[in-house]
Amino acid sequence: MVTLVFLAACGDDGGEVPEDAGTVPDAAPADLGHADAGPADAGPPDAGPPDGGPGDLGTDAAPPACEEGTTRCGDAGREVCLEGAFVAEPCGEAERCVPDSSGAATCRCDFGTPRCAGDVRQVCSADGIFEDASCSAGRVCRVIDEVPICVVCAPGERRCQGDAREVCDDAGNWNPDACAVDTVCRAIDGMAECTEPCTPGATRCAGPGALETCAPEGYWSATACAATAGCWEEGGAAACVEGCDPSDPPRWYPDGDSDGFGGGAGVATCLPPAGYISVGGDCNDGNGTINPGAQERCASRNVDDDCDGMFDLEPGADCRGQNWDDLYFVGRDLTGIDLRNPSPQTFENDFTGAILDGANLAGVTFIASDFSGTSFVGADLSGGQFTSVSMDDADFTDANLQGRLWQGVSAQRVTFDRADLTNGNLTGVTIVNGSGDGLILRSATLAGAVFQGGTWANVVADGASFNGSGFQMATLTDCSFEFTEVLGGFYLNDAVVNGCSLDGSHGYGIQLEDSILTDVTYREVDWENVYYERNGGSGLVWDGARMVDLRVAGASVTVTGTGARLQIVSGAAATLSGSLRGLVLQSGTELGGLTFDADLRASDLSAATAGTVAFAGSDLTGATLPGALGSVSWGTATCPNGSAAPCSGAQLVPAACADDALEPNDVALGAPAPGGSLVACGDADFFDLGAVSGSRLTVSFAFSAAGGGLRVHVLSADGQYVQGMTLGASGDLVVTNPPSGTYHLFVAGEGNPPMSYTVSTVVTP
Repeated sequence: MVTLVFLAACGDDGGEVPEDAGTVPDAAPADLGHADAGPADAGPPDAGPPDGGPGDLGTDAAPPACEEGTTRCGDAGREVCLEGAFVAEPCGEAERCVPDSSGAATCRCDFGTPRCAGDVRQVCSADGIFEDASCSAGRVCRVIDEVPICVVCAPGERRCQGDAREVCDDAGNWNPDACAVDTVCRAIDGMAECTEPCTPGATRCAGPGALETCAPEGYWSATACAATAGCWEEGGAAACVEGCDPSDPPRWYPDGDSDGFGGGAGVATCLPPAGYISVGGDCNDGNGTINPGAQERCASRNVDDDCDGMFDLEPGADCRGQNWDDLYFVGRDLTGIDLRNPSPQTFENDFTGAILDGANLAGVTFIASDFSGTSFVGADLSGGQFTSVSMDDADFTDANLQGRLWQGVSAQRVTFDRADLTNGNLTGVTIVNGSGDGLILRSATLAGAVFQGGTWANVVADGASFNGSGFQMATLTDCSFEFTEVLGGFYLNDAVVNGCSLDGSHGYGIQLEDSILTDVTYREVDWENVYYERNGGSGLVWDGARMVDLRVAGASVTVTGTGARLQIVSGAAATLSGSLRGLVLQSGTELGGLTFDADLRASDLSAATAGTVAFAGSDLTGATLPGALGSVSWGTATCPNGSAAPCSGAQLVPAACADDALEPNDVALGAPAPGGSLVACGDADFFDLGAVSGSRLTVSFAFSAAGGGLRVHVLSADGQYVQGMTLGASGDLVVTNPPSGTYHLFVAGEGNPPMSYTVSTVVTP
């Protein structure tokens, strides 16, 4: 069905129609018809079995749903076939999809329908196509209350009129819309914006990383700097500068003398001026030899060559060959200074509290100078002299003191950690309460040198020569005094000595008195006139030691040594314990008051002379005893009841008979030959003891309880009966004038149970 719409208008048909009336031209409407909505003119597909003919729906691929580029009107409006399928291609505003006579879809509008296409007003023609119906000059098309009409402007729209801004009111008319003070209107991205005016091409910083440039239209446009750059503004212009931090710009200095160091206060900027550099500190920018990198020269008096505020003497200064008489050292930091070859050659000055760490003082002689509190850490002080100087609290840690002569030096609390005094000469030197861990005195010459008090560790004095020198009231740990020569005395007096070695040293006048000696070794020493009195200690090693004119009075030490050769001239109240196998007592030995509580097997004691000596607990197997002794005590043994338990205490040396089954308190020391009925008694106690020709051997027994009895026999070394008796109570067995040699003491019980007893033996002249 076709519907006809007739429109009537008043007045002259040729007159102007108002632009807001919404009328259409006097023309009949086009018959737009209707799309065929009936079913498709085709039967259903062949549903039979596949036969390969047309319409076969078997496994063959389905044909495309549409022909490429064809159009149709669908639910979404106009549709176009792309790649075998229809896709929507909508019509424009106020248009709808209409099929033409060929079935192709076209977009058509209803006759007389208006619309706005941008600023242009359009009206649908009788052909169903929108045609321009432009507004009059000064007007534009806008949709107001859903009606496209020609108006001066759209409500709310803004525009720039020169520097002023206008806004459109609800009636479509322009009205002023004032910008804020100091701003003007500019069209920015199609919008009328009030902005700060600028000169096109000008630049400025809007933040640490934001650059603004004035556009040709006269408004500021922002540009972000790179992440590693900052915006820097200087001289009326701005730029993004790589590596610049505007909050803390680098400082640049003018380098007037081109020595690589700038002078003055410099300027802080990200854009360095011409002739400026980044390194400052030049205190004289007109002299290229003066700058922070220059070497301080002692010859340039009162000139600060390296611009550090100090003159002449300072760390690293080269002062070789200079006259220092009027120079000031007290408390100054002179690290690394070179003070060699001074003028005059013998130098006297006050160095109190100075820092001379790493300084080169090789060959310099100091006389009557004061080094109190001076630091020489790592300094080179080889050669030269310290004569009559004072150096309390000085520090020579890691210093090179090789070959230096020390004369008349007296100091306290000096530190010598790892100081090297190799080949040095210390004459008349006194160091009180000093310290040194790793002090080296190798091959040094010490005459009258005293290290009094203090703590010394890892001291090395191998090859040194001592003359009336040593350590007194000091503590020494892990030291080595393997000196080659002692001319007039080496001493360790009133000292605490741990883990030190004096191996291979030789000399005379050796003093080790009133000290505690622990783990000290004297292997192969060759000493004469040795004072070893009132010492205590343990772990001493005397292997192969030769000590002549040895005084051990009052000493009490535990010794390990084989083949020691001693001439003991004073042994009162002394005790030598431990093991001294193969000990040789040389001619002139006097054993008066000495006690051996040691392993003396295979020792030769025959050269010893008169005196009272005790061999308490000593093992004299194979030993050669003295031919003439004073009172000799061989020890005391306490034996319990029964033969199952060994004797205890300061035991005499147990012996064994040929067919003795050996009790627990027996030791197989080499059996004597049988001696008649007195040989072999498996329940007896046997002891070895010594006697001296012309003396008297007294064997004393003390019973521990009343009753019982003991059968006692003295046998010769070959097991022959010498003398015997039976004891029913405490008593003595006395052998008069026995030949010198070793004897066996046989003790058997007569009671039941056997008697518990204590036996002791003494040899008297």
